[in-house]
Amino acid sequence: MKPLFTSTLFLFQLFSLSGVSLAYDLPPPPAKGSAAEIQDFRILHQYQNERTSEQCKAADLQSRPSLEGMFGPSTGILTAAEIRLVANQGDQIIHHVFDIVEPFKNQYHRMRPYNEDLTLHPCVSLPGGSKAYPSGHTAAGIVLANFLAQKFPAKKTAILAQGIQVGINRLIGGVHHPSDVTAGQNLAKQILNEEFK
Repeated sequence: MKPLFTSTLFLFQLFSLSGVSLAYDLPPPPAKGSAAEIQDFRILHQYQNERTSEQCKAADLQSRPSLEGMFGPSTGILTAAEIRLVANQGDQIIHHVFDIVEPFKNQYHRMRPYNEDLTLHPCVSLPGGSKAYPSGHTAAGIVLANFLAQKFPAKKTAILAQGIQVGINRLIGGVHHPSDVTAGQNLAKQILNEEFK
């Protein structure tokens, strides 16, 4: 596998101009009333019943997608100095991933779980939009983690684990369905495979 993001700015400009989201595919979210949707809500209620205030606080720090919130000093992964070294590339990656995610959100129009089940109470800041599928935070966390793992190989294991945790935190916070997170993971793998082979 070639090093990721060797010419990050050029790659992101190129793919942004070429309508890269057309290269990706996601199945629709679970149908209303389906067994898969029922399971989504069951899992969310379990997270809600078991989460701690510390977990909610950590998840809330990532409510706004940012390199520092996802991997910075508050997470114990990267130092402030390390964040500064990759800040511009990290911001480019986040914006690019969300540009890919947005057409899917518009296509599927899946509501946030707390909009459909009023017994779910998010413990993080509510997202600006109401469209849930797929989870952009999840996709960005995984793509960022792969980039950061190459930049800081001594921390690779912790970085990759944190990339997954970003998506889990959206479940802890109660702002995404589990299948939104799975779709975000799927999309992240496609982005890595398609653009950074």
